[in-house]
Amino acid sequence: MLTNKQKIAVAKDVIKQIEEKVYRAITNAHLIQSNIPTKFIGDLQGYCKSMKRCTGCARGTMFISTVKLFNKYKLVNTSHIEIDDDLRAKTEKDWGKDQIRLIENAFMTDYYNSRFASAKAVKMGRLYDNNNERLIAIMENIISNNGTFKP
Repeated sequence: MLTNKQKIAVAKDVIKQIEEKVYRAITNAHLIQSNIPTKFIGDLQGYCKSMKRCTGCARGTMFISTVKLFNKYKLVNTSHIEIDDDLRAKTEKDWGKDQIRLIENAFMTDYYNSRFASAKAVKMGRLYDNNNERLIAIMENIISNNGTFKP
């Protein structure tokens, strides 16, 4: 599990990358990265730090910023990075399942994983029409609440 201080650092990095147009937030796709150079085998952090553009959802961008800042995971497939079940589990381990579900509800603006849906999170997310603005608002909420997302 990331510490609250680390979560704040990740949230700040996500905002910075969106503002610098490195990250582009999208819904319905965790993370899109293809054709990763073979020199990055075993060096996911190096690859993440070298990225000029990254398209992903809240979970995907949080994952990339976590790797950039804390080098928690290794790259095993150089053809692409994909948030699969393994990486879903890693983000849930870093942030906690309940936090990830709330963040996903707010970002997707729907009842993602409806069994655990939060009307407050969905309502907060629907205040923003633009994906980048929505993700920035979520990250600012995390920063304001000492590393915890509270819609």
